[in-house]
Amino acid sequence: MFMPHTAPWRPRAGSGARPQTTGRLAALAAPVFYLGCLGSTRTHAKRVDRLTQDGFTPDQIAKIHAPVGLDIGARTPAEIAVCIMAEIINVLRGGPALALSEQIRHERAQRRDRVERSHAAA
Repeated sequence: MFMPHTAPWRPRAGSGARPQTTGRLAALAAPVFYLGCLGSTRTHAKRVDRLTQDGFTPDQIAKIHAPVGLDIGARTPAEIAVCIMAEIINVLRGGPALALSEQIRHERAQRRDRVERSHAAA
């Protein structure tokens, strides 16, 4: 899903990692304020690999919010939709909420730091 800076806003959505590749490629080059992709962290890692092979820079790829949404404990499709819209509003308004994608990056960095500290202490 991507949201352009210009009105009218029209979310674009697709399913799966491959069907919307062309749309994502266009969105990475467009002036969008939000580009979110559904899927697991494993699916997103594959997406990043493909985009890297296609010549996109790490800065361009970092524009992608994946997995999408704010962590509100959503389980049902309706709740997941709310969590995605909450993230879009948070990005648009510059809110302080931490997105799922940011939480995952933060947790991974913390794990790396713990491993590095344990190796240094050994």
